[in-house]
Amino acid sequence: MKPIRNILEKHDEGIFEIKEKISEVIEKNIGQLQNQLPSEDECKSAFSNTSCSAQGDGRATNKLNTLKSKINSVRNPIEQATKNLQRLKDRLNKLKGNIQTLESILVILDELLPILRVAAEGLPLILYSQAFPGPGIQGTVVVATHDKIEALKAKIEEIIASLKIYLEEIPKKYEEIDKLMKLIEEGIETLNGIKNKGDELVKLLELSYLAYLQNCALGSGETGADGLIEDENVNNLVTESGNELEINIDELLGELSNQGQTEVITKIFNANLEMIAYKRYKV
Repeated sequence: MKPIRNILEKHDEGIFEIKEKISEVIEKNIGQLQNQLPSEDECKSAFSNTSCSAQGDGRATNKLNTLKSKINSVRNPIEQATKNLQRLKDRLNKLKGNIQTLESILVILDELLPILRVAAEGLPLILYSQAFPGPGIQGTVVVATHDKIEALKAKIEEIIASLKIYLEEIPKKYEEIDKLMKLIEEGIETLNGIKNKGDELVKLLELSYLAYLQNCALGSGETGADGLIEDENVNNLVTESGNELEINIDELLGELSNQGQTEVITKIFNANLEMIAYKRYKV
């Protein structure tokens, strides 16, 4: 039964290697990627106390781009880590298939060997009757034949005992594979969660930036003693806007016109052609 033992040993080596790689991917990547993302509060208050001057607008734009780059920097590592976990999952499926094949062979042998054992019990009588039909049977021949038959019966018993041990090991192999599969699926789910959180942080950041521009355009932000815009209106806008933010440009222009101001407003769109902000220019 050495070939079967070799198969199981190679299986255990593969499981150990996969387990090590899973730990490496999860511990090395997930913790680091989570720490790379800015917090919700950081995105929400990114433009707090930022003045509405040209210099302040430049600082706000730079901070927007910096934070978005920081968020987007986790996308490629997440994609690579997810691919690595998926490859490990494929290897586990292959190992599971090998175990299923081995189990099928062991079950067949387990059903066949008892039949061979019964046959071995009746083998002496069959051999004696066929080899020595006459009354004179030499004692040395009988002893030699008996020894060989007993050795065969002992070998069959040994194989049956080994099969029982191997069959008892199989459920443990499945259990170990299932645990690693679950760990991989949880890892992939966590990575997708980090990616989705990054997407939400980008939206929140764009809303905060848009609120900053709106406050500057309408002059609705209160100016503190240091001449900077307070962020109360920014927080209100982000909180109340939900997942979508719509700015009525015509209404904004109307308010400016009533104040005796004539301005040009340029809409700013993101990569998905969604308006995320606007800038104003006096004419």
